[in-house]
Amino acid sequence: MGNPHVVINLAHADLLGSDEYLQEVALAIQNSSLFANGTNVNFFVIISPNELKMRTYERGVGFTLACGSGACATASFAIAQKLCNNNVCISMPGGTLNIHWDREKEIEMTGNAAYVFDGIMIL
Repeated sequence: MGNPHVVINLAHADLLGSDEYLQEVALAIQNSSLFANGTNVNFFVIISPNELKMRTYERGVGFTLACGSGACATASFAIAQKLCNNNVCISMPGGTLNIHWDREKEIEMTGNAAYVFDGIMIL
């Protein structure tokens, strides 16, 4: 994906709402010696063979509303493990992405884009 990701398949969908637990797990992984520069940690649950729900704890940021590279990393893991179909919809707090990977070509990600911020920074 171009940046490091850890993907964790949660046993129960209600765990996706457990901020304290997920943060504890993510920080333990990010602070481990396995990732010298940290890593993004993606938590997901399988809703159906065509749908996953996901949350991302990004290195240096914390929980984010959505993560395109995280969605691709999660989908590629789930597809490779035959946990879902080659076309999967990934729902995140900030929106939904459709991921297609036939395991032969590049991963294709499609979804809506929205303008969400405008600002000025004086350095």
